[in-house]
Amino acid sequence: TGSFVILKKDAQGGDPKKHPCIWRIDGKALLQKYEAFDEDDKVRHKNTSVYTGWSPLDKDLYAPITVDVVRHNNNNLTVRLNILNADSD
Repeated sequence: TGSFVILKKDAQGGDPKKHPCIWRIDGKALLQKYEAFDEDDKVRHKNTSVYTGWSPLDKDLYAPITVDVVRHNNNNLTVRLNILNADSD
């Protein structure tokens, strides 16, 4: 499934009712956006077709996270956020 990250500013604070998006590192220069949604009273994230640039200079803006795959069929991947390591440097 690849490595996932979250923007540190999204992981810290904000509206507890809003769940931040997460990003999957896609190759060396791209991040793929995963949007949060509710399913069976649990927060899941699903892949979107939105990508953004990624470089080593951006690394300090993101925190690594781990996810569990909930569903993977065709080009659709749904994951559950497992552990948030936003405080690790």
